[in-house]
Amino acid sequence: MNDHCGLLVNSSRGIIYASNGEDFADKAAEAAQTLQKEMAEYLEKYL
Repeated sequence: MNDHCGLLVNSSRGIIYASNGEDFADKAAEAAQTLQKEMAEYLEKYL
């Protein structure tokens, strides 16, 4: 959510399948942060 709109993006598979090893929590967090940054860049560019 930002000043211009609220936005919900479903990326459960991208996060759930980030890793199946012991590093799952770290990889899932990285995947979520990457998506968040991509969406922020997109919103800045087009809003």
